[in-house]
Amino acid sequence: MLHLGELSYGDSTEMPPVLADALRTPWEFGKRTVESLIAADYTNPVHYTIETLMLYIEVEWMTAQDTGMEGYLVLGVAIRLAMRMGIHRNASDHRRLSPYLGEMRSRLWAVILRTDLLYSFKLSFPTTIRRCDYTCATPQNISNDFDDNSTELPPSKSLEKATEASYTIAKGRLVLVLGDIIELIGSRTKIRREDLQKHDEALLEARKLVPQYLRVQPFTPTANNTEAAKLQRSRIDVDSVYHLGRCLLYRKFVPQARRYPTAIGYRDNCIDAAMALLGHQAALALDHGATYPRNVKKRHFHRLTTPDFFLAAIIVALDLYAEVQHGVDGQISSEASLWGSNRKFEMVDALETSIGFWRLGKDESADASKAYGVFSFVLDKVKANQWPVAEGGPKLLLNNGGTHHLEPVVLPQEPVAEIVPDVAGFEWVRYIATYFISRGWKPDY
Repeated sequence: MLHLGELSYGDSTEMPPVLADALRTPWEFGKRTVESLIAADYTNPVHYTIETLMLYIEVEWMTAQDTGMEGYLVLGVAIRLAMRMGIHRNASDHRRLSPYLGEMRSRLWAVILRTDLLYSFKLSFPTTIRRCDYTCATPQNISNDFDDNSTELPPSKSLEKATEASYTIAKGRLVLVLGDIIELIGSRTKIRREDLQKHDEALLEARKLVPQYLRVQPFTPTANNTEAAKLQRSRIDVDSVYHLGRCLLYRKFVPQARRYPTAIGYRDNCIDAAMALLGHQAALALDHGATYPRNVKKRHFHRLTTPDFFLAAIIVALDLYAEVQHGVDGQISSEASLWGSNRKFEMVDALETSIGFWRLGKDESADASKAYGVFSFVLDKVKANQWPVAEGGPKLLLNNGGTHHLEPVVLPQEPVAEIVPDVAGFEWVRYIATYFISRGWKPDY
């Protein structure tokens, strides 16, 4: 916990004096965590052993510059130890467990399940946990107003009422569907149209169950408001799982749509999801720039370059590059006019913004360097086509069919320069606002 707290600060000058005094080296708390696990013989787990391992894995996820096996290997150990303790079984099967411990084990298993799927996806490995391996129930939506002395749990609340478990429950439903999609696309069987529709509907159903307060809203900077910033990032995290699932489900149709008109609808679904993810990436960067203006690159770079954002940028880049290639050869489908030129400009802007984030870490991360090189190559090829610039400046189509000319939005220069030094001129607020309004979003207040 102390190590995670340390990572939320830019350097020791920003930390409370007590925490700064205890931090003698940059990896002091991580080193002490490992020593504590070894001293306690983590291979014979007791209370809080699994929780400590999961916190350590979270630190590895946040601090690793490149995709590595260290955290994943520790996760595999944690999963087997959790199964040895019976955490993967329904709490009702253990009569000696108190209601409090049963609920805490359900929450812990939900975190383990989610981490296993996302870490495996990051490394392109199959998940360690299969659906048939566990019977543990979903956590209940109850507040933490009970303890080990409680003889029974409070009644579970509606998910529309926020509790400490609401985020885990809402995201867990989407993660389960995402796991099914990853298993589908990784299988050797032929994927039928019915399979696509089934999993898309399952994603949509899980998304409909997300409570209103966890649904993504247009971005607003949250400087000096930690709670609002945390809620905003939680909304993006939940919504990103939905769009990641759609990207994975339809990504193979992106190149096919150039030749087969029947695949255009699937291609549009994939591009919509990818553009939504890139919009979330820009929103996270702007939020971190407002909340942590001096430590975005050092501490929070991992949030801007996660595998889902990389996949989204790859999808947009491949679609743009395919248009360049097939456009020269005259092989574009006759239905290509349905895509429109405005979408093309939006995709170029989104890719160019994403390149700015990958540029931040290209000198320290091999993965970021490769991504930056690939996306820059595509962008140069696309711009070499010398597309015509729309007359009259940028316009935003409204729901009523009218148009609105967007005025430039000037952001504070210091945070923007700190987030993306080489794209400081990009109008972040206008880009994010355009994304939400163009998709028919209307405020609930």
